[in-house]
Amino acid sequence: VGKGDRVAVTADRRLGAVETSRGQVTWRQKPAFLRDLDALRGLIAERLGAEAPDAAVERLWRFLATYAQTGRRLRERDEAFEAVYQAAAADLGARLAAHDPHLVANALVEAAAQAPQAWAVWAPAALAPLAQATAAIALSRARARALSAPGWMVFIRHLADAAGDVTAYADTFAPGARATPPVAVALARRWLAAGHLVQAGAALRLAAPKPKGILGRLAAPDFDWESAWIDYLDAGGDHDGAQAIRWASFQRTLEVSRAKAYVAGFSDFD
Repeated sequence: VGKGDRVAVTADRRLGAVETSRGQVTWRQKPAFLRDLDALRGLIAERLGAEAPDAAVERLWRFLATYAQTGRRLRERDEAFEAVYQAAAADLGARLAAHDPHLVANALVEAAAQAPQAWAVWAPAALAPLAQATAAIALSRARARALSAPGWMVFIRHLADAAGDVTAYADTFAPGARATPPVAVALARRWLAAGHLVQAGAALRLAAPKPKGILGRLAAPDFDWESAWIDYLDAGGDHDGAQAIRWASFQRTLEVSRAKAYVAGFSDFD
């Protein structure tokens, strides 16, 4: 029996215990419980991963699948608990990077369909090591599923980001949502990062301040929206326009960062 086989047997025994245990974990037991859980993750990802990478991948999938059942044993799922599974998702992504993109994409989408809220959290860590093409395949598969479960759209947004597909990211929001500052800013910043100035401007204009009251005065702009608009103007070469908004924003909000950015924009600033 090789070393990898011995590690796999140990991992399977401990995984089986996690998968079948139902007893509540008291607050006194919790620190040791979390240490043991993370030690199992490390055994699979590091020791088994070094000896038998494919066996480690299989068991990391099993480990992540214990999230809901294990979480029910705790009074609350705190950051320490979530961090163990977040690390396992990152371990899995690193191991999957060397596998066939189509098989990886299918496996990710199937796993997320079973636990969309969990994968809405884990996706960035799991996707980070994967090729953009793999994320694009998974995105296509996920969009075809059209699930309505909580967390599914967030998972698709993570796939869109990993695939560099801003259009797919935008399609996850209803038209009304795109007219709100937070969503408009999220879209505009992605369009700017992709070098699409026209689309960034269009996204921001949907959430631009609207006239209000009898006199039709413009409402004060959302601060983050205003910051994105300044970046849009700068990206388009309208330095004077960006400076004017920085100064007006500082006069209205007394936000120090606006004043610093305004001064830093002077042509002779050192």
